[in-house]
Amino acid sequence: MHPFIDFFGLDIPTYTVLFIAAIAAAWFLCAALARKSPARRDVKLTFIIGASGGLIGAALLRPVMHSVRIAFSWAEYRHMSFFELANYATGEIVFYGGLLGGLVAVVFYCRKFQIDLVQIFDIFAPALALAHAIGRLGCFFAGCCFGMVVDESHSLYPLAVIYPEDAFIRTIRDGAPRLPTQLFETVFLLTLCAIMVFLFLRTKKPGLSSAIYFFAYPVWRFFLEFFRADAGRGHYGLFTTSQYISIGLVIFAIFYVRRICIRFRENDAVPTLKN
Repeated sequence: MHPFIDFFGLDIPTYTVLFIAAIAAAWFLCAALARKSPARRDVKLTFIIGASGGLIGAALLRPVMHSVRIAFSWAEYRHMSFFELANYATGEIVFYGGLLGGLVAVVFYCRKFQIDLVQIFDIFAPALALAHAIGRLGCFFAGCCFGMVVDESHSLYPLAVIYPEDAFIRTIRDGAPRLPTQLFETVFLLTLCAIMVFLFLRTKKPGLSSAIYFFAYPVWRFFLEFFRADAGRGHYGLFTTSQYISIGLVIFAIFYVRRICIRFRENDAVPTLKN
């Protein structure tokens, strides 16, 4: 593990470096895919709007969810000072918050200026998967978003890792073998990105690649949550916060696919001129 990178005597968090690399990679992939899309003129500014909304959402989701938890379970937190509560409720960015914030920003912007959302989603979805994959590498090096402890009898034990003494997250400096769920997600997202890019370049059906993302990632994330062990995500009733959001995104995907199917039928119904 390398939680920090030595840069001329400065210890720079590896997570920060990979976070910046993720944004850069997403930008370059968007620019490359935009050359093949009728929406290429709208991609640059829409990317900035979406990234801005994503950063705001990523920073806000944890405070919002933890504030709700504190309000409904005040007896468990009443002994904490204001600064302790503030430190508990803040301090990290959350991918799902970024996804929701980015979606809201892009939808409002595209509707305001009558930009084709489906074409934008087809460009952004592969780039988002690529950025997320790189970001999860940052999580692995930082030691956050870690998986559950497994023993030698567990079928996944050969894939387990042990975080070293200098791990960024103190709670996992216990020498226990844990599933590297961050790496699992990186492999899944890179595969998903490759599939979406292939479909974007080879198919003439707008919305197909983005529909796959809106279905595939929430389903994957829902089941991956059962193998994670970072309690900071919050657990409410049967599921974690991320699992409830995953369910909501699958419902969104159903309506999105319905809209795409209607669009397919409308396009097929348009007569073409023959020479």
